[in-house]
Amino acid sequence: MESIRHPEQLYIEPFVGAANVIAHMSGNRKAYDAHPDLILMWNALKQGWRPPDFVTPELHASLRHAEPSALRAFVGFGCSFGGKFFGGYARSSKERNFAASAIRSLDRKMVTLRDVTFERGYFHELEPKGALIYCDPPYAGTASFSVGKFDHGRFWEKVREWSRENTVIVSECSAPEDFSVVKTITAPCGLRRADGSQKPRNEFLFQFSESIGKAAVPEGKLKPSRSSYVRHSVKDCSPACRKRSEKRCKTRTR
Repeated sequence: MESIRHPEQLYIEPFVGAANVIAHMSGNRKAYDAHPDLILMWNALKQGWRPPDFVTPELHASLRHAEPSALRAFVGFGCSFGGKFFGGYARSSKERNFAASAIRSLDRKMVTLRDVTFERGYFHELEPKGALIYCDPPYAGTASFSVGKFDHGRFWEKVREWSRENTVIVSECSAPEDFSVVKTITAPCGLRRADGSQKPRNEFLFQFSESIGKAAVPEGKLKPSRSSYVRHSVKDCSPACRKRSEKRCKTRTR
């Protein structure tokens, strides 16, 4: 992201979540998220708050339906199975203490996050201009959003609107046909197999096709890759692909 950023350009994340990307950025940065507990946690950490280095099953259970708080975010995400918000208590062992591991991860990130502005906000409420916006929304077809159902159609429409006056990059596994793949990333899936390995997963960075080459990205930095999606006839689709769409679908070029 830093390589496509203009000097002094504001960097925005509407879905900051675990702050994995923004922690590697610099300068003027704003982070938003609809999850109240997450924003409370990030701001508390900025002020010096320290989470507990061990979380009991009883504490985990007591916070599941508690009022939003920094502690609830830490326990709900950092001490739950697979990092899913209260998806099940992640039981520690002699080999691994999940709370301590989460603290170490947060400490590494806070080295570069102390000057970031964290605010609770919904993506459709933001009206930035001249910014570099990186979106990592809940992926379509995955588990439900922890603060309610996510409106993917409304999100993509907002990205088109933002793209008129901003550089907007979206991380997703698929996108509407008027978006182009500008980068393909192969990353390990979070959950491990029985043998301890992690299944690789392709993730794509998309940009609104009409905005490519305009005000946003410095020339030569990001361009549509050969993995850009193209339309093809339904009769050429696989059965699974036909099932996803009755009229059209998308496939990667070889």
